[in-house]
Amino acid sequence: MTDPQDTQDRAAQLAEFRPRVYRHLLAMTCDPALPDDLTQETFLRAVPRADQFRSQDAALGWLYRVATNVMVDHARLARTAGLPADTGSSPRRVQPACWGRPRRHHRRRRPSGRR
Repeated sequence: MTDPQDTQDRAAQLAEFRPRVYRHLLAMTCDPALPDDLTQETFLRAVPRADQFRSQDAALGWLYRVATNVMVDHARLARTAGLPADTGSSPRRVQPACWGRPRRHHRRRRPSGRR
């Protein structure tokens, strides 16, 4: 059985990554309010399983994966929430709010004389 103090130490180590997980979710949702809730859900899922990884280097990648799964779960729930219960129609697509915004594309400039 794991020591409660050890679990608290690992949870404190994970908390250091909270801003990075928030930015990861913000980039996926483009909504400043939603990533707060999703970040909290990510840590609610991750902290009880914090003893599964050994190195601190693997923790951030693992948290990103948990956060991505939380986002996918949220998108699935949002997609099916718009359906009436008694119809067999297909669910409507939920698109992130930022999809309609113009994006800045950064192109590499080619050396002169090349196409």
